[in-house]
Amino acid sequence: MLFENISLDIFKGEKVGVIGPNGCGKTSLFSIIAGDYLPDEGKMETHGELMISRVSQSLPDGNQSAIDFVLDGDKKLREIEMQLAIAQENDDGTAISQAHDVLAHIGGYDAKARGARILSGLGFPANRIEKSINEFSGGWKARLNLGKALMSRSAVILLDEPTNHLDLDAIIWLERWLRDYSGVALVISHDRQFLDSFVGTIFHIENHNLRRYPGNYSAFEKQRSLFLSRQSKLSRFQKYEIEKIRDFVARFSAKATKAKQAQSRLRAIRRMERLTVIQEKSPFKFSFKETQLPSDPAIVLNDIGLSYEDNRIFQDMNLTVRSESRIGLLGPNGAGKTTLIKLLAGILKPDSGKRIEGKNIAIGYFAQSQSDNLNIENNALQQFLSIYPNAREKSLRDFLGNFGFKNDMVTRPIVEFSGGEKSRLTLAILIWACPNVLLLDEPTNHLDLDMRISLTIALQQYKGAMVIISHDRSLLSETCNDLYIVNQGIVKHFDGDLNDYAMLLDETEEGSMAPKAKFMESRKLVRRRKARERDRLLIKNKPLLMKKESLEQELNKLNNIKIELEASLLKNSNNAQPNGKKIDTVLIKLSGIRARIDKVESQWMAVATSLEELGN
Repeated sequence: MLFENISLDIFKGEKVGVIGPNGCGKTSLFSIIAGDYLPDEGKMETHGELMISRVSQSLPDGNQSAIDFVLDGDKKLREIEMQLAIAQENDDGTAISQAHDVLAHIGGYDAKARGARILSGLGFPANRIEKSINEFSGGWKARLNLGKALMSRSAVILLDEPTNHLDLDAIIWLERWLRDYSGVALVISHDRQFLDSFVGTIFHIENHNLRRYPGNYSAFEKQRSLFLSRQSKLSRFQKYEIEKIRDFVARFSAKATKAKQAQSRLRAIRRMERLTVIQEKSPFKFSFKETQLPSDPAIVLNDIGLSYEDNRIFQDMNLTVRSESRIGLLGPNGAGKTTLIKLLAGILKPDSGKRIEGKNIAIGYFAQSQSDNLNIENNALQQFLSIYPNAREKSLRDFLGNFGFKNDMVTRPIVEFSGGEKSRLTLAILIWACPNVLLLDEPTNHLDLDMRISLTIALQQYKGAMVIISHDRSLLSETCNDLYIVNQGIVKHFDGDLNDYAMLLDETEEGSMAPKAKFMESRKLVRRRKARERDRLLIKNKPLLMKKESLEQELNKLNNIKIELEASLLKNSNNAQPNGKKIDTVLIKLSGIRARIDKVESQWMAVATSLEELGN
């Protein structure tokens, strides 16, 4: 049984996020609402006739152009166009005039422009919308299905994981579309920030029940965290996990050169503390094992040139990944982000330039298609043993259990796995290898919210170098310190956060990435201009800069004390007979240090914000 005595009301204009673990019945709920299934008990009632739009799960085929396929989503338009064609064939002047009147009334003459805007928002270049459907890959065909659904004159739209085949630019555009949509929108998604941007209600499905939460996903998180905290107090282990997360955020805050980035980090810690509470109920609990850090720099790409057929992808491109870099790559699909990751991994060889790899490098590479490399005739245990033949079966079973592969799951053939289960297994294989450089290309594809939370927490605590491509902004904002834009052969550091990136898309024509000229300012001129500006501001802001430096030094000292206290706490907790009194004493000291860190961070934030407002 998927549902048991559930009841729900959906009101006019409501935007609802539907969430819950994979297999809980989210898609089945959509099928009931759409009328595809009848419930075994109870009934569904609607007020009046409702046009419901839903994205087709079967990929389109044929020689019809992309724009005509999307326009088919407007059934009223096609109906009137058919009436007009019949009237013209019969030379019926009255019917022709009436059809033209209706077309004008429903905006039919602007329909193609509307369809073109939808396709542009979903990432289709203007010169490809007249191409036939069969010229597009499966991912682009899935976007066409979404575009057709958005073209509909619906009162209700049902979107099941609409961001799966979209890049970040297209996701940001879709958020705006959904905010402006006047009808009822129900959206299944595992993307927390996507849901935060437009929903006002959350339907959470768990244990055959559905519960309504007011507000967006962040509001749901707070409410659920409080609910779970009431059920059971946080254990000392949870407190220790939270402290490790705080350490990550505090270390970055002290090093930040921009107050905006540090503010983002401090917002992340408040959120991560809630996630740690929620994770207690999650079936997924794993972390990266401690390993020796790579040398610094870990990987250097120097004056890289690369072409594919007649397409120049990179020319004179440079990127340095340091031993503790945490880099997120931004840019539209097709800009070269995946190619860049492959260059860093050494999978692709450049036409010119050099890839320089540091010593003591152990690369963990996760590709979007990595799951395709699994032997589907194996089970999870056999797949591991085929790669790590000397591993002990009990250790593997315990490890796989942290990724949700428990009991009979470890002996089920991979061919029976869902996309999410294959992704989890692929991540488990990568983590077992103890990499000290992570190169992750869309690691959250097919993962549900619980698994994404666990992955985010694990990456927060990861000590090595990391480069990530992801359309999950929550993952990027909570794990990356630096953002780089990849576009039209340029790889450029982005001095801002993901909100700034969304604003950058707003400023560019039709939401597409800024033209190449915007990134092509002479590097020498930029360096000279910035140096002059730094000298001017240094004199003007010297007292604030000295105060900021003093606070950073104090933060470093406090963090070192906190690390020592944590080590002492962990050592005592791991003893066969823990000294409860000593543990309590350490916890009291840790609490005091934590309060002091909060106070110094607040002072640092005030100074850093002042410096940013003054342009430093």
